[in-house]
Amino acid sequence: MDGNHAHEHTTMSTTSTGQLIDIASEKKRWKQEMKQFASHDSRNEDALFNHNHSDLYCVLTNKEFLVQLAEFAALEMQLLQCNTRKFAWKGKGYVLITINGGGSDGTGAESVSKQALALNVLVSGFTYLFKEHSYNAIEDELKRHLKHAK
Repeated sequence: MDGNHAHEHTTMSTTSTGQLIDIASEKKRWKQEMKQFASHDSRNEDALFNHNHSDLYCVLTNKEFLVQLAEFAALEMQLLQCNTRKFAWKGKGYVLITINGGGSDGTGAESVSKQALALNVLVSGFTYLFKEHSYNAIEDELKRHLKHAK
């Protein structure tokens, strides 16, 4: 490597299937989706996620998430403490979680989470971004249904 390239930063990531992901594009896309999620129009929605198969951003309520949680529990999936991150965006609190492991092979959970990647986290699994108060409302339920390890 010549001296002109010694300080290059990674701008691309590769999925488990070899698909190249442009991180800058994912960050831009996430910011657009986040603006909508944080808006008054989405005040009744609790979480934002990027669908692992369709690659579309979607929102859901806690009630809808709890239905998915039962499916994750049946697959013995887990929520590691290191895959739970609190952060602020434009003065509001959010919690990013990624559920993976267990019997998740073939479910799409082996895919790199584009939403997490947009937030500088490289992880595979099902990633959800909750409004902090929404996460707090279901945190005990999450821990009851999923393996929760440090």
